[in-house]
Amino acid sequence: MPADKAPQGVAATPACSAIRVHNPYRQVTNRTTSGSRIYTGNTTWTTASCGVSSFTVQYGRRAYAIVRVAAETDCYGGAANQWCQARVLVNGIEADPAGAEPDSFAFDSNNGGQFDWQGHAFTRARPIFFGCPSRSGCTYPVVLQYKTHATGMSLWVDEQTLEVDVTYSS
Repeated sequence: MPADKAPQGVAATPACSAIRVHNPYRQVTNRTTSGSRIYTGNTTWTTASCGVSSFTVQYGRRAYAIVRVAAETDCYGGAANQWCQARVLVNGIEADPAGAEPDSFAFDSNNGGQFDWQGHAFTRARPIFFGCPSRSGCTYPVVLQYKTHATGMSLWVDEQTLEVDVTYSS
């Protein structure tokens, strides 16, 4: 990791950065991006930029994954009183609490209109109950996804963080 520079010599932020630290009992991965992206007309789930991570569980062990997401967002367009959604998948399964329709999780609403930037965050969790059956270990994917609740909407996302915090047990 490069050394911090004074404000007059600020280096360009990478499109996506990742830091991973672990010990026998815990692993934390942090993926961040300062590059903004607009998800327009996505009424189906779309994987977020810098929204893919993973964690590894050793043979015979179990794990509990807590996933934290934070970003500056702007949900806009479409009919009034709509929202933009977010979810986290751990090993292809939506982490808890899962907000299925009609009670879906509103990450941001379009009520403020365009240029109504706000910081939003949420946390999800998923246990790996049965332990890893492979002697070489098991890697579980973590995926952050966004979508708009209705057509004609857009979700602008900037300064996003995806943190995966895993605690192991035997």
